[in-house]
Amino acid sequence: MLDLREGKSIPPEGPKTAKVVIVGESPKKFDIIENKMFSKFEGVHLSKLLQKAGLTKYECYMTYAYKKKIKGDDSKKYLFNKTKPKDELLKAQKELIAEIESVNPNITICLGSLGMQMLHNDFSMSLTKYRGSILTSVAGKVLATYSPSQILGNRSLLPIAEVDFKKVKEEKNYPEIRRKERKLLTNPTKSEILNYLEDCNKAEYLSFDIETIQANRSYIDCIGLAYRDNLAMCIPICHIDGKPWWNKSDEIEIWIAINKVMSNPKIKKIAQNAEYDTLILRRHLVEVRNLSIDTMCNFHCLYSELPKGLDFLVSIYTDHPYYKDEIRGNRHEYNAKDACLTYEVAFKIMQDSQSINILPFYNNHVHPLIYTYIDIQDKGIKIDKEKREEARKIIQAEINDLQSKLNEKVGREINVNSSKQIQKYLYEDLKLPVRKNKKTKKPSADEDALKKLAIKYKLEELQWIRDIRKNLKMINTYINAPEDDDGRMRASFKITGTESGRLSSGSSVDGTGTSFHGIPKDSVAREFFVADEGYKLVAGDLSQAEARIVAYVAEDDNMIYVFDSGQDIHTINASNIFNIPIEEVTKEQRNRGKTFSHAGNYMMGVRTCATIAEVPEREAKILLKNYLDAYPMLSVWHSNVKKQVERSRFMENAFGRKRFFFGNAGDSLVREAISYYPQSTTADCVHRATRVIHAKLPQESRIVVNKHDELIVLCKENLVEKVSKIITEELEKPFVVKGRTKEHKVVLPVDISIGSNWREL
Repeated sequence: MLDLREGKSIPPEGPKTAKVVIVGESPKKFDIIENKMFSKFEGVHLSKLLQKAGLTKYECYMTYAYKKKIKGDDSKKYLFNKTKPKDELLKAQKELIAEIESVNPNITICLGSLGMQMLHNDFSMSLTKYRGSILTSVAGKVLATYSPSQILGNRSLLPIAEVDFKKVKEEKNYPEIRRKERKLLTNPTKSEILNYLEDCNKAEYLSFDIETIQANRSYIDCIGLAYRDNLAMCIPICHIDGKPWWNKSDEIEIWIAINKVMSNPKIKKIAQNAEYDTLILRRHLVEVRNLSIDTMCNFHCLYSELPKGLDFLVSIYTDHPYYKDEIRGNRHEYNAKDACLTYEVAFKIMQDSQSINILPFYNNHVHPLIYTYIDIQDKGIKIDKEKREEARKIIQAEINDLQSKLNEKVGREINVNSSKQIQKYLYEDLKLPVRKNKKTKKPSADEDALKKLAIKYKLEELQWIRDIRKNLKMINTYINAPEDDDGRMRASFKITGTESGRLSSGSSVDGTGTSFHGIPKDSVAREFFVADEGYKLVAGDLSQAEARIVAYVAEDDNMIYVFDSGQDIHTINASNIFNIPIEEVTKEQRNRGKTFSHAGNYMMGVRTCATIAEVPEREAKILLKNYLDAYPMLSVWHSNVKKQVERSRFMENAFGRKRFFFGNAGDSLVREAISYYPQSTTADCVHRATRVIHAKLPQESRIVVNKHDELIVLCKENLVEKVSKIITEELEKPFVVKGRTKEHKVVLPVDISIGSNWREL
């Protein structure tokens, strides 16, 4: 029998004269079986990564940071006492350093965090932060990246590791670290600032970055400007404690000079997350004109599944190491670096965008949205404080009533937000079968567990727990969300919030407000979002948008007929899945029709569908089959998407938005790809309309909310008809959907509603 006990080690492989040393974390099961480093699938991945560096495994010296198999593959538990390394690990560290020094390579590649931590003598060092950085260590030049085993567990890490390995192609040729020299001007005099700003005024491109201090509202403490990728200045405005850096007249002079540069329409501006910086600058009476590229938004168009923070972009596009923690030290140098590196990153992103022909989509479709959403989030929507208190009382009364019934049923006071108490009640008192968290594999009392138990056992107290939790969230997240001093509530709208291109939203730039997207329809929490006096709210809601797009992209004649004939798709679906006449469909059955329409369109699994619809799996299986039988071309479309994404891992929607799928192959990835086309096409239909509506609206009207397939405009009462017409015309503009055999011109109908508060819409 093969010896798989912890303690057996694998010998290193490769020439002692290698220019590249590869350090894995520790041997895995198959390495022990085959007595070989990086065996099986890990070896295949490593070979492919090395090809990116123009290398093979046989040219490299390969070893493990810890030479023995780690019990359970958990180095934190096996090699550390809490955070302190055990003696055995410290011994392995010394051996590894001596081993690398004996080879004397030009560069060492650490796969995973353990080798990186050993060579830098810092066991708190984060791989997420420092991967991709070329660093100096006690054993020479080091680059860390994700290990093959990490990539096998999460394939979306593969393109990141590939970029990291490409750096080795050049770095392997010399032992020293070579970086671009960057001049960072900090602590300048007023004269130096004014002279630098004059130079900025002559530049073709200018990168800018601000640092802010959060008070009641965000205010700027310094501004970084770069008109080259190797030169930047940080202009201080105030100290970190808010005290002025300059006397009043000098500060005014500096602000005037900054505004002259930023408002110069001839200079092409560059920023990372321009929505935030531009909005804050506008509050300081500085208008940013001719924004040329937002590096975060443009990169999101390139690779929506990858991180978009500047730290990540710097790690893949520049030779500069991770530096984001420096903000706690030299804030001004950090600010200048941000500006300088954003400038460098921008041109690399534009180059990549041109190479895969995504730049026109970014320039024509995404980039114009930045100013649009700056305006939307800057204005906000009025809050009726009395109605908010009424809503709070209504929901709190529901909570009190449910809590009283629950306590009586349980026989004691029980806190629904205490996982420990709810688990005890479920699994000890009621003796229900234990539901476990998918990730931690530990007993769970989360929403998913409660929902599945409630469906199966029909216990009313389980529903009470769910309803209390939902109402508490409603109060804490939405009703208690703070409005601004002017009595309005604002949200930030994130263009890069989702992989599909749909917006996400959250608190405002000042930390006030909340996510407008999360407030449930028909909730009393919408009642206190009100129109100003003499104004109305006008909503344009796309009618069954995603389902219509599915009908045409799948070219299912039955579904297309339902839409073209003007019938209600959800009533028809309910009739089909329950095998009853249309006129007998109840409201509850129609709602179920919605659920199974979504499930069938997007190839949802029976178990998931049953959970969402809150029906037993046996019933869900029958109803789902009935739905798919009614629309036979859906399965053909699903199959075609599966083949396409397995072959190319790429899809493009009706507006030209492209997505590369990096995740692990399987049904989950296929479902993502299936939902991508209708969801992203709907989102881009709304985006296209939003920017035009924003430009066309009369002066006394403005967009206040964009919620996926719904736009809400605040306007004067006498402008309701005009605004309704503008919304309808722009949202109903046709676009082309490519089906299996031909192209289809599609129009998504719009339902217009008018009200004095959001709930009425």
